[in-house]
Amino acid sequence: MAPYFDYELTAMPTSLFKDNFMRKSVKSQLAQALEKGVQSSGENPQAMHVLDGGALIHKVKWQKKGPTIKDHEHQRRIGKTCADIQLSENIKAHSDQQTFLSNEKNKSQFIALLSRCLEADGQIVHNSTGDADALIVETALQFPRQEREVKVVADDTDVLILLMYHWNANMADIYFHSEAKRSKKDLKVWKVQDLVNKAGKVVTSHLLFIHASSGCDTTSATYGHGKTSLLKKIKDSEELQRIFFLMTDHEATVEHIGKAGIRLYVLLYGGRANDSLNSLRYSKYMEMVSTSKASIDPQKLPPTERAAFFHSLRVHLQVITWLKLTNDYLNPTQWGWKLADTVLTPVLTDLDAAPECLLKFVRCKCKLSSRNPCGNNSCSCRKHGLKCVTACGDCRGDSCQNAEEITLDNEDNVNIDEE
Repeated sequence: MAPYFDYELTAMPTSLFKDNFMRKSVKSQLAQALEKGVQSSGENPQAMHVLDGGALIHKVKWQKKGPTIKDHEHQRRIGKTCADIQLSENIKAHSDQQTFLSNEKNKSQFIALLSRCLEADGQIVHNSTGDADALIVETALQFPRQEREVKVVADDTDVLILLMYHWNANMADIYFHSEAKRSKKDLKVWKVQDLVNKAGKVVTSHLLFIHASSGCDTTSATYGHGKTSLLKKIKDSEELQRIFFLMTDHEATVEHIGKAGIRLYVLLYGGRANDSLNSLRYSKYMEMVSTSKASIDPQKLPPTERAAFFHSLRVHLQVITWLKLTNDYLNPTQWGWKLADTVLTPVLTDLDAAPECLLKFVRCKCKLSSRNPCGNNSCSCRKHGLKCVTACGDCRGDSCQNAEEITLDNEDNVNIDEE
């Protein structure tokens, strides 16, 4: 039975993904842990201000005039997402702020319009085409390097982490004004140097990896393993520190990063020195079977080695992006991502959901007479990430929306045996 645990045995790595998307972490928990015990600081009113424009467009609430009898019709036309609008200063949007900004084209137009207005007012505007947090921090660091204090106003934990990592004692002071959702009484400004001193050298030097490996915008959180637990473990584990140093090596190979990431998961789940991640999965499963009075929850198991491998590549990619403050250093398709219809999507694993000897027993009983045969998760094959097969009840694996696609070779490449 143990070899079966080399496979996820589910449609996706449930410890890392939920409902086909990466698991999300509560990023603010890390910021709160770093800020704990640090006194809010005063600031120099003459300091240069750097603002996160992406947060600004959500922070400034749009004024809405009184309701009209056309509101219902506007909402009917718009639906859950806003239609494309040719935006100008004289155009009034009939949708609410959140709905309007949910349309990426409208949002891009609005940012361009806002940028032009700010530049006309004498402000310096930088528009990001990649990692906006990296651009914010790169812009902010220009001033303390020239011995000028700077105040960064943002609501993203990523910005705080990057400022702490990149600040050094040769720079002028940097202040971080958190715009996260708090009452006005709780709004505080932190001096980055104070946060760095409180965290200590070990934690600060590993902050990028701690944040990325425990879940950020481009990486998965791991079920049951939050940011603060990793923050505590790094202080006491030299092996973890060695792994973290390797993961920040911009010259490390894919295999070295993947192997280090697998070992990291063995440590996170309390494995021994000679444990493999897959054998630890089996041990954890048997432990759950012997102690659980209910069904086994697969998301509580460690990921397989291959799922951990690809997760580690994505973590490394994000760490290097933050380290170099550029999006162009590594190719995402070589580091845990793939292109699907011009969109980058994460590689979950390169193994089937289960070994062939088990997959052959999975079949559905969907009816072709239904409106959408095998087109949703009511199909047991689709639910488990499998294509329908000949043994399936009505569709027989060739007449439904979950059938295996057949690719015909180009005529020039077909060999015909002649008598």
